[in-house]
Amino acid sequence: MPRIAQGETVGRVALRKRGKWWQARYSTPTGRVEEHMHVTSIEVARRKAGEINALLERGEHAALESLRAGQQVTFRVLVEEWKSTYTGWGPRTKAGAEGLINILVSTWGDMPLAHVNTKLINGYLAHRQAKGLAPATCNRYLSFLRRLFHCAVSWNYLARSPAAEVRFLKVQGKVPDALKEEQLEGLLAHLVDRHRPMVIVAVDTGLRRSEILELTWADVDWGERQVLVRKSKNADWRVVPLTDRAFGVLQALRQKSTKAKTQRLENRIFHTKDIGKSLDEAAARAGMGHVHFHQLRHTFATRLRDRGVPLDRIKELLGHKSMVMVLRYAKARPEQLRSAIATLNG
Repeated sequence: MPRIAQGETVGRVALRKRGKWWQARYSTPTGRVEEHMHVTSIEVARRKAGEINALLERGEHAALESLRAGQQVTFRVLVEEWKSTYTGWGPRTKAGAEGLINILVSTWGDMPLAHVNTKLINGYLAHRQAKGLAPATCNRYLSFLRRLFHCAVSWNYLARSPAAEVRFLKVQGKVPDALKEEQLEGLLAHLVDRHRPMVIVAVDTGLRRSEILELTWADVDWGERQVLVRKSKNADWRVVPLTDRAFGVLQALRQKSTKAKTQRLENRIFHTKDIGKSLDEAAARAGMGHVHFHQLRHTFATRLRDRGVPLDRIKELLGHKSMVMVLRYAKARPEQLRSAIATLNG
């Protein structure tokens, strides 16, 4: 086993070992600095010294001061600053991650950022997975930590992200739980009248629940028979043509709102918030199991695939960024594969 040196120099940074801990000494325009590096490994100490030396060589003393300050910033303080300044996630995404963020803060809240390293993150995720946490949920924790520490690096609290080298776990893909045609017809037949229009538009456009609730009358192009989705999950807009059924439903709602003198362009078309309960009640009356709103989106995509619509068209209609999610629909009900195999018969 190689002997660890008690002192060496990395550029303009001198390393010294006191007990089991490494310290760095270097000079700045404001004076000489002796910094506790909170590491016992010479390899890690050399890397950190190299990062300090690079800042010294470039004359980035303000960034170096921020880096030193980051040694005292706790995980809790970083999270609070991230919450107040980070704009990469929408309100719904932040709200959905609130629970896991609170768990991480309760675990590492008072820990200095310099103590949160790759080994600690890997160990924490492995421990949570061994306790039964699903791989997909572990990946949500890691996704947040990557974003959080990316901000810490950009704010000069850290020289590198401890989460950057942690790998996401492989997740078993779920089969899209699309409704069959007879199930869909039964569901629509048992829905109460005030909720049926929203469900029809959802299953004939594939819009997410949040996207449908954001639709206004100004988003409907009556001449082209299409709707404009302005606010989507991936922060991109798209246009979705309307089926005859969906177009008829919107026309009927428009006439009803005109009679009630409530049809203003900025008004939202749908206001229903309790649609989930209504779907469950209609499904029970139709003799079906639990039905959730996102199943309507799965049903839209699966129906298109059953009818031979190319996957790239389905991807555009759903507003996905990649083909990964869309490929699930080709596997779930492989009508196209049956047609291919049928060519071998006879």
